[in-house]
Amino acid sequence: MKIMSRKRILVVTSIIVIVIVALVAYYSFFIRPGPASPIVIGVALPFSPPGDYKAGSLMLEAIKMAVEEINQAGGVLGRNLTVKWEDTKGLPEEGVAAVERLITLDGANVVIGAWHSSVSNAINDICEKYNIINIQAASWANEITAEHFKTTFRIAQYNDEIAQRIIVPFLRDYGFKNVAILAESTDFGMGVADAVKKEIERLGLNITVHVITYETGSSDLSPWLLNIKAITPPVQIVINSASGYPNTYLVHKQAWETGLCPSAMILGSWDYPALPDFWEINKQYGVGALYAAFEHPAFPLPPRAQEFARRFKERTGVEVPYYAYLHYDAVYLYAEAVKKAGTTNTDEVIKILENIKFEGTLGTISFETSPEPGPVWHQWTGHPAFVCQLTAVNQPASNSTIVWPKEYATGELKWPP
Repeated sequence: MKIMSRKRILVVTSIIVIVIVALVAYYSFFIRPGPASPIVIGVALPFSPPGDYKAGSLMLEAIKMAVEEINQAGGVLGRNLTVKWEDTKGLPEEGVAAVERLITLDGANVVIGAWHSSVSNAINDICEKYNIINIQAASWANEITAEHFKTTFRIAQYNDEIAQRIIVPFLRDYGFKNVAILAESTDFGMGVADAVKKEIERLGLNITVHVITYETGSSDLSPWLLNIKAITPPVQIVINSASGYPNTYLVHKQAWETGLCPSAMILGSWDYPALPDFWEINKQYGVGALYAAFEHPAFPLPPRAQEFARRFKERTGVEVPYYAYLHYDAVYLYAEAVKKAGTTNTDEVIKILENIKFEGTLGTISFETSPEPGPVWHQWTGHPAFVCQLTAVNQPASNSTIVWPKEYATGELKWPP
């Protein structure tokens, strides 16, 4: 047996080293997986007219804040989150196109939106078609969850809930007998009007309700306000049931200009008077405004929510509106469900969401699902509920007076000056 010469050993060793280096290089460039692809948070909100683009921009900031925090903490399942957003313009057809792009072009794993209920109803069908989870954080029409779609989850209120838990009990407890509802011709506007009438009838209350409807996008509301002024006996309170911009805000100013106020009060069906635009548009005419509210400093939120509110104001320059809490929570809720499921697979994440108990900024989020027809399907129902009143020009919502429920009131209901 011949012993291999040193020269031959060196040659063989060199060949082996070259082969190993080549294999490592091949693995590095062609086989080794690259960085994990991000989890895509698709956002469909209004960022231009006729949609409420100011609300849309604030919701997007809340979503971005949640994504940034989650990524700074290491992401989810070793993957970062990224935000892709599209403008719905507050129109159903635009919303459908926006969500189609988010899913088919951007690869959205979840869709959060869409503020205007008519848009939310439209995009539900698209998310169901592609089997993509759709978290509704600020749309209230009953129909959004009443269709019992597998992929739709709502952490916002629904119209029947607003009527049953806030508006009608407030009217009853303060003895209002002659009520008008100024309803924008949208799923939300008409939905609130229908829910209030239905609840008054269900309870057998002696309250007369007049529903006055106008086309969404109208900026001169005086013809409809004058119709309300002409009602006899005089209307005591007008429920402003709208979400369009700026018509929702204009009701107060124009109610005074037409002489409807101060004989009638104005009750907003959501907390738009808490936003800066309310005072910019209405100035002294905003004093006395009532609105449905879902949080108040008199009942301190958890430290995490307070920290979010502080940073949101630093970032945007405005006090955090209620819907911003919910959009912030929507991202964390989805991230937690993905973490528990160990995957972004829609069906697996749905199983987690249907049984989750998640500590959000405004309470413990869990979803009720009733087999009966109706909106209680993948629906959170644990929202706080108040009616607040603004009593001075430029008063921030944090200093508003809680006037209902009476057991939690921080002051008396005051008629407009």
